[in-house]
Amino acid sequence: MFIPKINFIKIDPKLRQLILVSFFIALSYFILLTGSILYSLLISCLTIFFFPYFQKLIIKRRKYKMIIEFQDFIYLLNCSMQGGNSYDNALIETKFNLYSMYGDDTLLGKELEKIIYWNKIGIGYEKGFLILEEEYKIGFFKEFAIVLGITRNKGGNFKEILEQTNNTLSERLEIEREIGTLLAKQRIEVLMLRVIPFIMLLGLRFIYPEMIIFLTTSILGSVTFIGVGFIFALSFYISNRLMEVVWD
Repeated sequence: MFIPKINFIKIDPKLRQLILVSFFIALSYFILLTGSILYSLLISCLTIFFFPYFQKLIIKRRKYKMIIEFQDFIYLLNCSMQGGNSYDNALIETKFNLYSMYGDDTLLGKELEKIIYWNKIGIGYEKGFLILEEEYKIGFFKEFAIVLGITRNKGGNFKEILEQTNNTLSERLEIEREIGTLLAKQRIEVLMLRVIPFIMLLGLRFIYPEMIIFLTTSILGSVTFIGVGFIFALSFYISNRLMEVVWD
């Protein structure tokens, strides 16, 4: 059986928060359902298997946030260069502007600090953006690095290219928002289908309490309960993979 290896101290704080929240929600639910703290603790520990799902969710959100910041980066960089700044000075000014807009939560602002430092020690800007592409895999960093290399080495209207990139990125984000709106209804329906079995089971807890006692105290009941839980977890996994193919 696959058991995720987790260094709970070193993982992303948001990911750690998601794991803790899911654990306490599961703990509260099963305490209410079974009345047994020990049994609920054992079941709630299974939330560790949601770690890969939460990790993908965090990565997806970071990528989307980085795309939004990259759009602002292109706009700010273009404005700074239109104001007469050189590329180096415009990059530094853009970094400070990103910090002003997003505060310490800025992703690209922190990465720009690294890129500017790397350039000082001999690692070119193009290489720095290619390194970012390897980490975030949004496509735009690679394209930007290629364009930057061509215009800096062979010449070209870099300001015009920045404007075109900003327009292209705006169109892409607008399309993604429209698709997200269209899929919102389906996402809500899937969420409801996942929650309804838990609500029904909790309702049976008060209508037929002897059934819950049977499921949590007898060997046959426990085997049945675990088997149903395994089937539900498997269906969750399959449906989630299908959603990744269709929606992502």
